Amino acid sequence: MAQNYVQYKIAEIHDEADSIRTFRLRPADGSPLPSYKSGHFFMLRMPSPPPDLKPHFRSYSCLSPPGGSTLDFGIKKHGAFTTLLFGMKAGDAIEVSGPYGLFCLPSPLSSPIVFLAGGIGITPLLCHAHQLVKTSHALPFFLFYSSRHENDMAYKPLIDSLSDLNGNFTPVFTLTGDDVSGEWRGEKGRISVEMVRKHLGSIPLQSCQFYMCGRPDFTTSLTELLKASGVPPENIHKEAW
Repeated sequence: MAQNYVQYKIAEIHDEADSIRTFRLRPADGSPLPSYKSGHFFMLRMPSPPPDLKPHFRSYSCLSPPGGSTLDFGIKKHGAFTTLLFGMKAGDAIEVSGPYGLFCLPSPLSSPIVFLAGGIGITPLLCHAHQLVKTSHALPFFLFYSSRHENDMAYKPLIDSLSDLNGNFTPVFTLTGDDVSGEWRGEKGRISVEMVRKHLGSIPLQSCQFYMCGRPDFTTSLTELLKASGVPPENIHKEAW
């Protein structure tokens, strides 16, 4: 796959949670953003990488839905590449290639949609949910978001604000750590079929399209649980990081 890189500038950087930042990028020459869909990913590359940085590029799902003026990426600090990235500042140059990928929503959308996010796997699923809110999606859609601790959970205020804009959108937050505060009012424990059924109410699991993103063990275990509960394999879409 040929990769044509374009120079971008970091417009803004925002801390979102422990070790998670949003990097907001704009084309350096002021040109329009490339056409893309929610669920697509882009390659980010250091313009002058140190010799020992291998590889000097990484793929990241876009956080911002189409139609904006920036490409936003929610990135967790992990490894040499992100350590360098977290050392950058607004105004610095970075190279971008894309979009790529097939983790997109079908058109038209004719079924309830359930998004299942583990950790930083929230990014493409939040992009999907944001796009559905922007387009006034008229069918039920749900976002289940699992983090170990509350300070690991990024974008909760944004997710809550999106749910206020579209009554068909139901976010569900759950924490899996052993030391969950007594003030926490969300769910506790790993995302399960029982938890999903609880919030779907009268909507049958088998009628939904499931999109999940997280660590391979997260997506693999949920896939098997959903299949065992009668969800057709063609209704399960996953992306692991």
